[in-house]
Amino acid sequence: MKQTKEIKLAYAAGFLDGEGCIRISRRNPRDGRSTSYSLSVMIYQKDGEIMDWLYGNFGGMVYLKNKTSNWIYEWRVTEVKAYNFLKELLPFLKYKRKQAELAIQFQQRRIFERERNIPDNGRFASLSQNELEIREEIYQKMCALKKEFVKSKNPNVVEYNFKSMVQA
Repeated sequence: MKQTKEIKLAYAAGFLDGEGCIRISRRNPRDGRSTSYSLSVMIYQKDGEIMDWLYGNFGGMVYLKNKTSNWIYEWRVTEVKAYNFLKELLPFLKYKRKQAELAIQFQQRRIFERERNIPDNGRFASLSQNELEIREEIYQKMCALKKEFVKSKNPNVVEYNFKSMVQA
């Protein structure tokens, strides 16, 4: 069965919702320049075939990382590629939808700023204090969204901890 674009997007959205991360990173410079922010989308998986599928359909990069003696693949897109990926996946996202919307808003501001800010001698002008404050606000909102979790409403969910499982 041939996969339609819609099926591929829904499949990728499921991986992002369950095994992925939408991140706005903040870097504080050491050389007196202004703080910088960047967007990246990552999906983690032990199965390399899935990473090959993501790379083949959406580009990006695949990394093999050693996390505490367990190897894991990380597929990653950044900046404009991450923005385009999230825009396409948005209708199919459930859990990470708010994060994706915020990331899209963030990157749209960056694209607008870059188009408006013509480089002088190969360097872009520093961002205004207002723009830095807006980016910081978006960064803080993303951090807060990553801490939001919804409890299950399933009446069959049983709460336990390890101690309650050990019979004396």
